[in-house]
Amino acid sequence: MPTDFTRFFSSFFRENEQAKAEGFDLSIGNVCQIPAVEQVLQDALIHVSRNSRKLTKYPGTQGYFPLNEKLVELMKKETGVSFDPEEIVLTNGACDALYGSFYTFSSPGDYSCYCIPSFPYWSIAGKAGVKSSLIVYKNPFDYTTSYGDAVQRKIESNKRIKTVIINEPHNPIGKLLEPSQVNSLRDACVDNNVMPIFDDVYRSFTDSSWVGKDFDMNSAVIVDSFSKRFGMPGLRLGFARMPKKLVPYYRASLANQVVGINMITALVADYILEHEQENKLSRKIAREMSERQRKLDGQLKKLNSGIVSPRPDGGIYRLIELGELARKNVMPMDASALLMKNGVKTVPGDKLLVHGIDPERSPKLIRLSVGGEPNTRDAGQKIVEVLESVQKRK
Repeated sequence: MPTDFTRFFSSFFRENEQAKAEGFDLSIGNVCQIPAVEQVLQDALIHVSRNSRKLTKYPGTQGYFPLNEKLVELMKKETGVSFDPEEIVLTNGACDALYGSFYTFSSPGDYSCYCIPSFPYWSIAGKAGVKSSLIVYKNPFDYTTSYGDAVQRKIESNKRIKTVIINEPHNPIGKLLEPSQVNSLRDACVDNNVMPIFDDVYRSFTDSSWVGKDFDMNSAVIVDSFSKRFGMPGLRLGFARMPKKLVPYYRASLANQVVGINMITALVADYILEHEQENKLSRKIAREMSERQRKLDGQLKKLNSGIVSPRPDGGIYRLIELGELARKNVMPMDASALLMKNGVKTVPGDKLLVHGIDPERSPKLIRLSVGGEPNTRDAGQKIVEVLESVQKRK
C-alpha cells in the first residue's frame, strides 16, 4: 500500500534489534539521551497529577488555549514574527499537522511538490487523497542551489500543484537554501496561488534566520512539533499555524479523524513552556544537537574524497553519499548492514525514497541521526574505519 507509513519506520526497528547492545545508534530520529529533559518532564508530570480535574473534559478540536498562547510566544522568539493564539491548532504529532494541511488545502487528485530524499510526505499526502510531484536528487546536496528553481518549473508544468513543502533545515539533507532559491519559491507560490507549507520541526536546531520571513504569512501554513523540539517525541504533540480565517476548515479535517489531542500531553507541554524561561530547555537541547554534530563532523571529514558527507547547517540528520563505493557496487543496504555488524546503526538511503523510483535516478546514501546518540565522536570514528576498509578491499 503506497500510503503505508510502517514501510518507512518499522523496518528500522526490526533490523536494529540485531545490532550489538554496546554499539552506537545513529538511526531513528529521536531526540533523547539528554539528562536535563528527564528532570523537567518528571516535574511536569507531577504538576499534571495535582491538576487532574482538567482531564475530565474533552480538549476540543483546536486544543488548549493557554498552550496556544505560549506557543506563539515561542514562535516569536524563534522567528521574529508575531502570531495570534487563535491561529494555532494542536495536533497529535507533526504528522497529523501535515495531514490536516494536505487535506484542507487540496482537493482529491491535486498534487504537493517536494524533493526526495525526504521525510515520507508521500504517505501522509496519499492518505489525504493528494498525489506527489517529486524532485528527485541523485546528488542531494544540489538542493541548496536548485530547489526553488526546480519547484518553479514543476508548478509551471502542473497546475494541480496546490501545496509545496519547505523544510529547513532539510530532513535528511541537513542543508539550508540559498537566498535566490528562497526567492524563487516565494515567487512561484505567489504567482500560481500555491500554498507553502513550512515544515519547521527542526527550526530550533539552527542558528540561521527563519526562511519564512520572506513569505506572506496570510497565505502560508507552518507545521511544527513541540515534542521533538523539547526532546520528548513520546508526547506526540504537534501544532499548525495558519491564517485565522482558515482555522475552522483545518480544524474540521482533524475532527473527522480524532476528537482532539491528549489532554495530559497538552498540560505537560503547558507546564514546560511556563517554566521555559528558567529552564531554557529548548536551547540546551539545540546546543546538545549542535555539539553532537560537531563531534561527528570531526571524524567524518576524514573520509576518503570519494565519499561525500558535508557538515549539516542544522537539524539532527547527516547524509553520507557513497560515491566511489556505489560505483564499485557497494549499495546503501550493503554499507548499512556492514556498519551494523560493527556496532553502528544507520539507515540505508533506499528507505528514504518513494517505492518504485528508478534506481538509476536514486541517490546512494546512508542517513545518520545524532538525535539519540551522545557518543558521536566514537561512532564517527567507527564509520570511517569501516568504510575505508571496504574501499581498500574494493
